[in-house]
Order: sequence, then C-alpha cells, then structure tokens
Amino acid sequence: MFRAIKAKLATPLISDILIAELARAPQEVQKLLSATLGWGNMERLEASEEALSLQQTYMNAGIVVQNYADDALHVAHAAIARADVIVSWNFKHLVNPAKIRSFNGINMAKGYGMIVILSLENAHLSIRFPYIHLCSHFHSHLCRVPS
Repeated sequence: MFRAIKAKLATPLISDILIAELARAPQEVQKLLSATLGWGNMERLEASEEALSLQQTYMNAGIVVQNYADDALHVAHAAIARADVIVSWNFKHLVNPAKIRSFNGINMAKGYGMIVILSLENAHLSIRFPYIHLCSHFHSHLCRVPS
C-alpha cells in the first residue's frame, strides 16, 4: 500500500486527527507517515459539521463510546470522502467485523457507501479499491487511488 502511495497510485487524504495523533505516535510510525506525506500526492480533509454529525450518529448507536470518539470521526471522514477501505491497527474498535457491519448499516442508511476495514497486514488488498483510509490508535489518514 505504501508503495502504491509512493508510485502515486494512491493519494493520502489527511485529516486533522492524523496530525494530532502523529504527535503521540511512536517515532517509527511518525517517520513512516512523514515520509508518506512527503511524497507530495495528498489531499487535506477539513473538519466539517457533516463529519461531526456522522461521528455522533455512530456514538449514539453505541458503535463507539465517547472515549474513542476519534475512531468514529476517522470512519466519518472516510465515509464522507467515499473511501472504500480503512486501514488500521485498531483491532478492538475498527478492524472488527461487528463494528464494520454497524458502521456500514449507518453509512448505507445515510446515503454513504460501504467501507471495508482492513489491518495493515491486509492493506495490500486495498490497491484495487478507489479510496483508502489509514488509521490507528496513533494516526489516521485517508488515501485516494485514481480509478
């Protein structure tokens, strides 16, 4: 997946959450993502009322509790950006089949597309999708792959 970004086959979509979480990430993660962002083919996602509303909908449905509100915001950003894939290290709150079904139920009801959530180990599968979103406890960003 990172090779696809470097080859400009995928474009990271960067949210404010990514920037905040990078400050708390281990140095190795910071270096990897800084290099990724330095490849120059990225788009910036701004916080919006739409994203905050969708985040709150996920939390009201009990998919994510308040302590993990950023996880819900990652998914909201991905849904609004029409990301097809979220890539995450967060196995408890995101790379979890029950959570994925719940997120997608709300997304479909609200007119957003389905989202697949993969672990980093399976991210190589994501290059066939038009949009990719990366996130973890430490960082989050989105990627767009040209169709």
